[in-house]
Amino acid sequence: MWYGKMITLGLAFILMVASGPGRAAVLSDAEILNRTASLRTLAVSAAKHYVNGASQIQVAESRASMGASAAAFGENLRLLRMQAPNTHARNGLKQLDHEWTEFRAMLEAKPSMEQVERLIETSSKLVFLADSLVSNWRGLASDRDLEALNLAHMQAMLSERIGLLYSAHYYGLTNDWIVMELNATLHEYERGLGFLDRFLNNEQTVADHLEQVSNQWAYAKQGFSRFNQGQYLPKVIAVTVDSMGNEMAEMARYYTALHEDKRESIVTLSVPGLAANME
Repeated sequence: MWYGKMITLGLAFILMVASGPGRAAVLSDAEILNRTASLRTLAVSAAKHYVNGASQIQVAESRASMGASAAAFGENLRLLRMQAPNTHARNGLKQLDHEWTEFRAMLEAKPSMEQVERLIETSSKLVFLADSLVSNWRGLASDRDLEALNLAHMQAMLSERIGLLYSAHYYGLTNDWIVMELNATLHEYERGLGFLDRFLNNEQTVADHLEQVSNQWAYAKQGFSRFNQGQYLPKVIAVTVDSMGNEMAEMARYYTALHEDKRESIVTLSVPGLAANME
């Protein structure tokens, strides 16, 4: 089946490129937070693309993206387990790994209404567990850049969840709780976007990303207004939420790199004799 093949091939490629035998990359605080926060997004993304494929929405792209999201989740989890800073993190990662094993098996199964519902529930568990780890690690090394990184990842996850719930409803899972969860997620996304705008809009790079996301969000809301009238725009919504998520992921990468640059500057200036020789 395509589900299992795409995940296996994607994971094999990432492991081959990202790691050498017996080696584990030493991750900085920012990269640990970046990878941990991305687990929330990747879990929901994999579920969303599974349901998109089952709903015949951009089938080839959905298959490839599901495999890539699952592979990235597995690789990030592997690296984080090697560098868990304390018992709480180790226990949390162990529990996350258990749920991930179950979730990955679901991605390889044939779609059905029951399967889609279980996939949504399990992706929510993964988000909850990953968020607990984010809170733990964010508390160890918290500053404005790391907070911004976390907020960007949270918005990326919410955009993926919007796409997942919309696609599940389109697939036929029209339970009241799906509509309630979708409306709640839409509200949370809009609230988060407003907070990001107030918190981060003083930087041009970030302002550009936020402007793009705001435009995409305004476009998406037009599609959701038709949803309330019983009209679906599955491909339009799929493409738009992907773009929204990509913009937020770019913002998270920006803050990861910004934090790393600041850290390297501090380390460089702390080398005895070096600062005095700088012009």
